[in-house]
Amino acid sequence: QTVLKIMSDLCSPICISVAVKGTASSASSSVIETYKATEGISVCSLISQICVDNLLMPVSFGDGKLTLVRAEDAESISSNIQNPGNVLEMAFVSADTNRQTQYITKGQRIMTPEQGLQSFLRLSGTFSDSIMRYRQKTCFPENPSNAAKCASRSKWEGKYRAGMSRKFSYTVVGWTHSQNKKPWSIHSLVPVSDKTLNFDGELYCSDILFSRQGSKDVA
Repeated sequence: QTVLKIMSDLCSPICISVAVKGTASSASSSVIETYKATEGISVCSLISQICVDNLLMPVSFGDGKLTLVRAEDAESISSNIQNPGNVLEMAFVSADTNRQTQYITKGQRIMTPEQGLQSFLRLSGTFSDSIMRYRQKTCFPENPSNAAKCASRSKWEGKYRAGMSRKFSYTVVGWTHSQNKKPWSIHSLVPVSDKTLNFDGELYCSDILFSRQGSKDVA
């Protein structure tokens, strides 16, 4: 079965359809040779594990669907965040607690008569990060894998943890972009110019909260 078919079957009882955007379509069409849901594990946890094994991110755009995406497909927007400028509040968190020096993924495949035992038991891939202290993390995919998937999983684990170790939070005036008046949206790359933090570049927008402060719309 394909990744998309398995996830659609998991979401079907709760009447949620699964959609795919961008390059996530290639990963969602890959075939999982065998899959068995562990009894007692929530659907949310099962979906999360499948996404991690296949380098996917499950997001909701508020349309009632579960959408599979990849960070590299995030849309760049022209409206920017400026501090000082349209920023009311800001916060920055930097912590390397969950980062490792090296990530090792070890997996195995389903053995067939055409291939030997060694090619199924010695599948691994590594990725190195640039943090100072030496720490290793070993990952074990829940589903059958191969050497290329093990290498990609290790790289994804390292890049994801590095990205999550640096978090910017901004409260800005208005629910919409200043130029096209479209609402701020997740899964987008937002230009940020912050003189307080001496940062000038693009940041990935992972979540948004729309609210009001007095008579002002803020996000």
